[in-house]
Amino acid sequence: MPKMFLKDMNYKHIHALRVLGDSMEPNIKSNSIVFVDTNDLSEVNNAVYVINYAGEIYIKRLEFLDNLVLLKSDNIIYNTINADKNEIEVIGKVRNSVSMENIQ
Repeated sequence: MPKMFLKDMNYKHIHALRVLGDSMEPNIKSNSIVFVDTNDLSEVNNAVYVINYAGEIYIKRLEFLDNLVLLKSDNIIYNTINADKNEIEVIGKVRNSVSMENIQ
């Protein structure tokens, strides 16, 4: 992990999650590990977040438009989901990811 990533991080709020699925490929591959900052819930367009939507956990690129949030996949085979802002719970912002291919 690059030292720059670790610098000035509050480790109590960083969680590592394994990615299952290809919706964020090619940028985040299935079976990668993402590092999620649960302390950072700021709304930044086109940043990648872990969210709860309709009782499911997703990793998506979000675009905030008034009361509408676009849940975007980087993989072009998936459609964008239009969600009411009140229908999603932002769990945290993805700060970095590591592909398991790079570790082995």
